[in-house]
Amino acid sequence: MKLLLVAALLIPALASASGSKTKKFLITITNLTKAQVLTMPVVALHSPSSALFEVGKPASPGLTLLAEDGGTDVLEDELRALGRSRVDNYVTGDSNIRPGQSLEILIKTKNASKVKLSLVAMLATTNDAFVAAMNVRLPSRVKVLDLKAYDAGTEFNSESCEKVPGPPCGSHGARDTANAEGVVSEFKGLTGSGDIDLETYGFEGAPAKIKIELVK
Repeated sequence: MKLLLVAALLIPALASASGSKTKKFLITITNLTKAQVLTMPVVALHSPSSALFEVGKPASPGLTLLAEDGGTDVLEDELRALGRSRVDNYVTGDSNIRPGQSLEILIKTKNASKVKLSLVAMLATTNDAFVAAMNVRLPSRVKVLDLKAYDAGTEFNSESCEKVPGPPCGSHGARDTANAEGVVSEFKGLTGSGDIDLETYGFEGAPAKIKIELVK
């Protein structure tokens, strides 16, 4: 069974009815940490039976690349491959989100009552942690949610600058897969056991939040 973007075989088609009105939603992602950079986020509108990941199951190649290095290309390919019956629309942000800053993404759909919204972005100064919103119902007006942090389970959390892409390290494409957890789980936080300064890059509570707003 495919592990990321898992979808049941019998999924109601998302094809919109003739004459359905296109609705636009403004997604505002805010970085609540004091030093972590969030990489370019991927926002997807998908069928309720589809998911970007599942806690307790291995991450797909697309989520692996995003969680380890902030890359979005493979995840975008996976979303396209599922087809419009499962993924109604998706948008990738055009920049990273620095601490205390926000990024706005506009996404459209003719199936607002049928789809769910999910979002993923890497916490750059980690081995393979990411923030996510999963299976969120689109609001009739406005909805604000905290984002949880997850561990992709694809790298050992060494916190070594030789394996971490974000500041102050900058090691892109370097993986530490020995002793990796193997499945997605909730991120337990940085420990300060490696090169990453816990006081600077650690965080308590939600690392980010999103605001989902229907725009006319």
